Amino acid sequence: MNTETTDEAVVVLYYTIMDGPVLRWYRSEAAAENGNEYMSASRNGVYVNGFLDRIPDAEILKAREAAAELARTPRPDVSRFATHEKPFLTRSKVERIVREATS
Repeated sequence: MNTETTDEAVVVLYYTIMDGPVLRWYRSEAAAENGNEYMSASRNGVYVNGFLDRIPDAEILKAREAAAELARTPRPDVSRFATHEKPFLTRSKVERIVREATS
């Protein structure tokens, strides 16, 4: 079990033509801007590009939960998994999503 503590992952939600919504995990905003993801979740499952022992278990569980929801729901709203956003087809930087606290 990997309990390694690291900085919070940068998770960006993209909409693709072939696979629909895809969540991609990055180690930093710079990695997200350069397209260097270490994990992604789509309706096809979870894809990992790296060593599993370097990915916190909590992140793997989030990816598995997202992939399961993407596979079972025709039009899923998985935006709650995203921590950042990047405007489609732009060179804009990724930006943190600010959510209002729920009481």
